[in-house]
Amino acid sequence: MADTRAAFLAELDKVAPQLRDAFERAIQDIRSTAQARAIDEAIKRAIETGDIAGGVQQVIAAIQLGSEFFAPLDRAISEAFYQGGVWQLSNLPKRVSTGSQGPLIIRFDGRHPNAEAWTRRHSAALITEITNDTEKLIRETLTEAVEQARPYRRVTRELLGRTDGNQKTGALIGLHSRQARAVRGARGELETLDVRYFARTLRDKRFDSVVRKAIEAGQPLSAADIERITGRYSDRLLRARAKTISRSEGSRAMNAGRAEGVVQMIERGEILPEHVTITWDATPGPRTRDSHRALNGQTIKWGEFFVSPVTGALMRWPHDENAPAAETVNCRCSARFRTDWKAVMLWRREQDGLAA
Repeated sequence: MADTRAAFLAELDKVAPQLRDAFERAIQDIRSTAQARAIDEAIKRAIETGDIAGGVQQVIAAIQLGSEFFAPLDRAISEAFYQGGVWQLSNLPKRVSTGSQGPLIIRFDGRHPNAEAWTRRHSAALITEITNDTEKLIRETLTEAVEQARPYRRVTRELLGRTDGNQKTGALIGLHSRQARAVRGARGELETLDVRYFARTLRDKRFDSVVRKAIEAGQPLSAADIERITGRYSDRLLRARAKTISRSEGSRAMNAGRAEGVVQMIERGEILPEHVTITWDATPGPRTRDSHRALNGQTIKWGEFFVSPVTGALMRWPHDENAPAAETVNCRCSARFRTDWKAVMLWRREQDGLAA
């Protein structure tokens, strides 16, 4: 199997849907189990008293946000890490002759302490990041509600969404705080009939005729229309976030698993560090960092570092957890870990000769 960027992306396509579904399932669970009445009371109290900090803590308590909701996502990340390691070692030639020692047989140990430690550490960091940003989203939403004295029940619906079958749709909970600000901005544009609403790429264009008609007539949209339109916009933003998380976290986990596969071969004495090189593959497109675009195609030896030409940061490979967040957050790059199997065979035959 060729170790190319296209081959890696094909493997990523296999694990990304599981990560996406796991994230969406976690968000649905959080929305569905939240105590709406307690949230109503907390928001009402905050609007009446102006106690935003207290209201935020009460809303968070009523949502019961905890790591247990993200257990499916945790398992999906672990599986992506494991698949990365397995795929890396699947690039082993069908038969590596090693003299009297027989063919070299290599397996990836997904239960290795290093492998389990990485998945625990990374999953915990991701879940903490999501929960912290959710708290920020709630604080910003509640701050606006207090400042504008908005109807508290409407704010609760915006946070938790409406029941549609077995799901809660049109909610802010589950979005990144930046996306929630976009939804509030869209609401403001619809309330004031601002044509800048049409610049929002992920809006549901099926409502465009309704909005244009209101603008042309100079007649405000009803509260129900605004809620329905912003709800669809929110749903699309959630799908976009789930897709982004599935690709970025899948790539991060698979790259880490591939690196762990190499580490395990070195630790078991199957290869030497000098047998391995790493090549940086930057993702084409405007969202790729300039520093990562500059690293595209660069190759280093195992144990060396890629050096960011912009920040000077040292990185062992894309998504290196020891690198600054400015170099890793939302990174979509990958790496090719190449083993010189001819050199491995010569080295092992030399070792075989020395042993004789």
